[in-house]
Amino acid sequence: MDRTSLRWMAVATAALIIVSWGPPASAASLDDVALNQEVLGESVSDLAARLEERAGLSGYYDFEYNAANDASNSGFRQHHVSLFVTRTWRQWRFFTEVEFEDFRAHDGDGEAVDGAGAVSVESAWAEYLHADWLHVRGGKFLLPEYWNVNHYPNTVLSTNRPLMVRNVFPTDTNGVMAYGVAYAGSIGATYNVYYGNGQSPNSSKEDDNEGKAVGGHLTLHFGHLFDGVSRLDVGAAGYTENAPSEGGQFDVWGVDTQVNAGRFELLAEYASRTSDVSSEGLYVQPSVRVWREVRCFYRYGSVDPSDGPKHERHTIGVNVRPRPDIALKLEVNTNDFSDDTDSFEALAACIALFF
Repeated sequence: MDRTSLRWMAVATAALIIVSWGPPASAASLDDVALNQEVLGESVSDLAARLEERAGLSGYYDFEYNAANDASNSGFRQHHVSLFVTRTWRQWRFFTEVEFEDFRAHDGDGEAVDGAGAVSVESAWAEYLHADWLHVRGGKFLLPEYWNVNHYPNTVLSTNRPLMVRNVFPTDTNGVMAYGVAYAGSIGATYNVYYGNGQSPNSSKEDDNEGKAVGGHLTLHFGHLFDGVSRLDVGAAGYTENAPSEGGQFDVWGVDTQVNAGRFELLAEYASRTSDVSSEGLYVQPSVRVWREVRCFYRYGSVDPSDGPKHERHTIGVNVRPRPDIALKLEVNTNDFSDDTDSFEALAACIALFF
């Protein structure tokens, strides 16, 4: 906190002491008391605005144990430590996420690197909040598919994400996006439209051709139409670009839904990609809160690329939240393939938390 803020706090404290400990107020001094209170209120409001505009630091951490009966080794994994930096100036907002994955290690001479981890800027953007129906964002951002927007490990129920996620739709882009939400009676709609660099190794700096990635996502909200249903969302998405590094022109479309009714939740998504290497995938994940903050879930998922076998996975798991910002997870899954690849079973356990 800077000196100016400290000075205002000292003035405000002194005013409180004077008002509280002073002699009984006469009719003439009541006006002075009211004036002091007005000045104090303005000082407190100014201090609150200053604190809101300061940068905030938060993030998440997750630690896992994985085992399978295939050729891989069981072991512990320090998976992510991600740091969020945010700042708000009234209608302007900045956000970035810097991710440290698997703790890649550098020695002191600046040459050798140990480990298979990565350090990356997952997203970094600034946006202008015009109204509920129109926000404008520019920078590097994740595409607005459900598992991208809700990818944080203590937000989602499972340790492993569905097979199709990041294997059909691209993950992110660098560009501009407009989004917003509006309601007409009990029916609402959330839209996202974006225009950015295509998929290429250096897309944060430049595009590899003049063709840009164009896409969008529209979600309709019907949750207030049915008794006992707090959320009923149905969405559709599309994406197209000409990406030489990805084999040329490709198009992706998909549909998704989220339903919440009492203790029950259903997530489902399907997407299809048409290109030189086409693929499609889906998942269906019902879950139920069985006791307090204990949820059990099942998920069927698959991904079917044109250049490889279809991979199907059945997952059963439990998610326990002793606190809202801490999640304990345990899940087992079976994996089957459409070719001669051997099926196998796997187990994953995780602790994830926000800080």
